[in-house]
Amino acid sequence: MAVLHGERVLLRPVRPADVVAHREFATDRELAWLDSGNPHDYPQVVENFLRDAVGEHAHFAIVVGDDYIGYCSLKMISSSEPLFELGIVIGDRNYWNRGFGREVVRRLVTHGFRDLGAESIELTTHGRNERAVCCFTAVGFRERFRKAEAIPYEEEHVDMIEMSIDRAAWFARRSRS
Repeated sequence: MAVLHGERVLLRPVRPADVVAHREFATDRELAWLDSGNPHDYPQVVENFLRDAVGEHAHFAIVVGDDYIGYCSLKMISSSEPLFELGIVIGDRNYWNRGFGREVVRRLVTHGFRDLGAESIELTTHGRNERAVCCFTAVGFRERFRKAEAIPYEEEHVDMIEMSIDRAAWFARRSRS
């Protein structure tokens, strides 16, 4: 499996020791709402992901210095196009709002298009996760679909947002910067 180097982050294979750190993140109620929309099920969601991620080729631990701060993934969801789904969770609040998410997403998208042969990369988030929407938009993702009030969030329902970027748009954007 590839190890991806960014300016400030290292994306490496998920290790069993990362599971311990991420279990701690799974107790953060706000993170659970932002990532899954359901804090009651979140610990099991995290357990399932981390169990499946250890050894998988497109799942990465996000590391800054010596600190494990979260995980990210590119999962092929259609081989005919090929189409990948991107996921990212920065669980360590010390690294929120500091540009690490953007760096990780840029590195993952570059890896998807350049190394994995993706034609398109998509993701899903919800309308209350404003930091994620800003991050993805800044990197070049565009809203493809919005389903009103589709996701339970605390005492209300919020919009589900699907975003995507294709190979041509990514490389056109990169050539301008």
